[in-house]
This record gives sequence, structure tokens and C-alpha cells, in this order.
Amino acid sequence: MPTFNVPDDHDRAELAGRMCEAINIETAIRAGRFGSLDELADWLAEQSDLMNRVQACDLWLMSVDQPACLDLQRTVDRSQRPERSRV
Repeated sequence: MPTFNVPDDHDRAELAGRMCEAINIETAIRAGRFGSLDELADWLAEQSDLMNRVQACDLWLMSVDQPACLDLQRTVDRSQRPERSRV
């Protein structure tokens, strides 16, 4: 028997994030980015690593061309830059 859940903001944000990831994967496949399933699997592993690294970032950057989607690479890159002096 199924259980029911009234979605809260966290649930909706989680679903939106998964939807963005699915769109990114579909777009990459349709653009011919992958020549094999191994290439796709490698890319997915890289994306998973980026997502894990983003969890430690204090500021997340959103994608310019997909406003509701997180830009994983730019977020990680930004967090690795040395902070500028505030003089």
C-alpha cells in the first residue's frame, strides 16, 4: 500500500534539482556529447563528484541559461579561489 506525503519546500527543491540534472543529461545526450555508455558513465561520475564538493560550498552559483539549476562547476571553481583582501 502506498504512503502519502504532503510535499514541503525541501521536497520541492529536491525534485527541482533532480529535474535539472535529468535535463542536463538529456541535453548532453541529444547534443552527441557521448560516444558510448562508458563516456556517459564517466561524465555522471564526474557530476556526482562535483555535487559532493558543492555540498561544502557556502555560496552556490546558478546557471545562466537554466536559471533554476545550480552551476556545479562554477560553484566549485569559485570556492577554490583564494579570497581577496578586504582592505
